Amino acid sequence: MSFRHPPKERPTPTDQPIPVAPRYLAGPGYDTDQALEVLYKKRGWPIHQDLDAGNTFIHSPCGRVDVAFMGDHLSPWQVRVSREPMEEPAWFAAFDGNTPPEIVAAFFETLAGTLENLPDQLTQSRTIFVTEAARLLEQAGWDKEVTSTHTHITPNGEHAGLAGLSVQQRPEAWQDEEFDPYSEPIIMWGGPRAATTDGRPSSPATPRCTWSPRPPAR
Repeated sequence: MSFRHPPKERPTPTDQPIPVAPRYLAGPGYDTDQALEVLYKKRGWPIHQDLDAGNTFIHSPCGRVDVAFMGDHLSPWQVRVSREPMEEPAWFAAFDGNTPPEIVAAFFETLAGTLENLPDQLTQSRTIFVTEAARLLEQAGWDKEVTSTHTHITPNGEHAGLAGLSVQQRPEAWQDEEFDPYSEPIIMWGGPRAATTDGRPSSPATPRCTWSPRPPAR
C-alpha cells in the first residue's frame, strides 16, 4: 500500500543515501508511507482511501482522532483531535508538503501513544503543554525571545534562521475580533524552503520530533 507524492526524480541505484542533520532540513524525501504505517500498520487503526482523489483517511478506534493525507494539498498532513467522537475538534495540526515524513511519523507516534496511555491529556489545558514544548527546545540549546504578542524560539549558531517555533499568546492589532485567547496558535518551520506545522496542539510532540538527533537519509 502506497501513499507517496506524485513521482519525482529519484537517485540512481549507484547513489548512496546521505544522512541529513538536523532532521528539519531533510525535506520531504520519497517515502511518506512510514508516517501512516505508525497508525494503520503498527496499531491497526482503520484506514480508508479515495483512489480517485489520491487521499487517505485514518481514524482512531475510539473515534477521537482523525488523520488525513491529501497528496495534492498544500498541507497534505491533517490531524484533528476531539474530546468525544463526532464532536468539534478540540485542536488540530497541519504539516505542509515539505515536512520530512520522519517528523510526521514521530508526531503520530507520540499522538497515538498519548491516546493509548493518557487519553485525557490530549485535550487538557493547552498552556501547560505549550510551556513544556518551549522548554524542550530551550533544553536543546535554542534561543528564546518574548514579544508583546509572541514567543519565538529559534536555533543559534550555524543553524540560525533555518528553523523556529512561534507561539502567539495575544492578538495583533488587526486580530482583536478574530483571535481566540485560549487558542495559542503555534507555527513551526524549518529549512530554507520552510516546512511548516501549524495548529493548536496540546502536547509537545512536534518540538520533540523536530530536533531529534537521529538523521534521516536522503
